[in-house]
Amino acid sequence: MSAASILGVGACTPIGTTAASSAAAFRAGIVRFREIDDSAVESARASYLSQIPWGRSCAERTLELTRRALLELARSFPLDPVSRLAAWIGIAEAEPEAAAVERALAGHLHATFPGLVGPPTFLRHGRGAFFTALAAAQRALLARDCDLALVGAADSLCASGPLERLTRERRLLGPELEGVIPGEGAAFLLLARPGLVARARGTLLCCATAREPRHRRQDAPNIAEALTAVFHELRAHPATQGRRADLLLTCETGEPFWTTELATAYLRNVPLMPEPFTRTTAAEGLGDLGAAGGAVMTALGLCWLVRPLRPPAPESPQSLLMVCGSSDDGHAGACLIEGTTKEEASR
Repeated sequence: MSAASILGVGACTPIGTTAASSAAAFRAGIVRFREIDDSAVESARASYLSQIPWGRSCAERTLELTRRALLELARSFPLDPVSRLAAWIGIAEAEPEAAAVERALAGHLHATFPGLVGPPTFLRHGRGAFFTALAAAQRALLARDCDLALVGAADSLCASGPLERLTRERRLLGPELEGVIPGEGAAFLLLARPGLVARARGTLLCCATAREPRHRRQDAPNIAEALTAVFHELRAHPATQGRRADLLLTCETGEPFWTTELATAYLRNVPLMPEPFTRTTAAEGLGDLGAAGGAVMTALGLCWLVRPLRPPAPESPQSLLMVCGSSDDGHAGACLIEGTTKEEASR
């Protein structure tokens, strides 16, 4: 599969209302983990955007996060009205939030991008949704079904429905529970088909997805079959050329289940991984981002690639970013993105 160009990025998180400000705050160790006062749940902390009043529904919060992220994207790369644009969006996997979010975002996307080719495609695959969307968009661009692809994800676990569900499942972080800090966010990429543009923020080399039979919502031990297969597919892809990722970002929530899954898949795919092995998880600065995890971490990674903490290997002039994630019901995915230096991006 040919590489797709990444033309623009937009993001909104509780620590920054743009991709760049979110990336800078995350790297600086800034967090927004606040105590929440909600009669529907026990005392807990959450990472939420304070500009959105507490008490708004999942759909309302997700729509506002999306609106802000898309505003940044539009500013970073003004769209050519002649280009054919299609959209793939990852959203919450649970009902009734998913249906309400889909209706809200569909209306906003049509109003913002009146030239969309067909209706937006919504993927209800949790933390794996962004990677499913990315793979579908890359196939469509390669087939020339569209010239440009809007790919992203948005979600909020900081509303009554998701919070009540996490409480019932005993998954909120507490003194006796290794649970999650609910978070929220939105991020979007604008992709172009190969050869359409000469200047880009980065290049999507490859993306892989798989379905885990022993996922979190069943009782059998997870042996990371899907994530192992995903990493193996990325390693075997011609675009990888035997290179290691310089930067690994994950959608991990802080729960031991996901740490074990990643460790198992890592040991079977060591040649693909950073050396020495290090990773940055969403939970460190943003909590559990739900379906938004993959998109937000990719947006942050693209910003970090412009000014990497360490230079890439001598044989690899461009830094290589890998982002991965898995959903509670077993949708796993990962992508490899080649960075563009600040000097190259400005040419």
